[in-house]
Amino acid sequence: MTKNRTSTHRGKSGSARHNEHRFYEKDDRDTLLHSFIHQKENKAWDLTFDEMKFYERYKKQLNRQNAKYLRQRQYKRVKSLEDFYNSKRYRPTEEILQYGHAGGDVPDRETYEKMTKEYALRKVEWSMKHGNHLHVLDYANHYDEATPHTHLREIWDYEDEGILKVSQEESMKRAGLDLPDPSKPEGQYNNRAMTYTKMCREMWQDVCEQFGYEVERVPLENGRKKSETVAEYHARKGRELESREKGITE
Repeated sequence: MTKNRTSTHRGKSGSARHNEHRFYEKDDRDTLLHSFIHQKENKAWDLTFDEMKFYERYKKQLNRQNAKYLRQRQYKRVKSLEDFYNSKRYRPTEEILQYGHAGGDVPDRETYEKMTKEYALRKVEWSMKHGNHLHVLDYANHYDEATPHTHLREIWDYEDEGILKVSQEESMKRAGLDLPDPSKPEGQYNNRAMTYTKMCREMWQDVCEQFGYEVERVPLENGRKKSETVAEYHARKGRELESREKGITE
């Protein structure tokens, strides 16, 4: 088996609704969903419902913010819980995972299912050992292309004066993540999210190798930009379609 590169990308432009693949008229067998949120009201295959239920834990943070805006008469800044969930600052972070490329050695569905489950559980275990600030919400495995890929969604929070607050930066700090270069000030090119992303990439590579898939770990030379992967393409097209349906021009 030849070595292949892995793909690990993180951002806040994903959508739980897109991950369910309801935008595509395809067989449900092309998508396998996993929710880490256990609610009695849970509806099958509805990740957005699950995530909204999870966000009820942040009502105190939202109510405090709204009370502040009301006192200042900034009524347009008052948010509902759904607004809070969808806002750029507080929405879940989405991570896209992939191994290999079309035409190369890629995991079969059964093995890939075990790989992604192992990866998610490793994240949960890491979080429990570091203050439980990271919460894996759900992930979706997509098998509609030659190369399987995963959309994993998560949120960071911490407690302050009895109120749970969504904040990636402060939560990462409390979880003990260091800056890539502690000798330099924190900034765009020296922040804890970079340390976390590197850790996730290595964790995914370790899982791939654990299941017998060799990984090319040598970085690309000269910072050469990678072409758009299948996973990135679907994420982008899903967002575009969702925006068109809502009548929003991104």
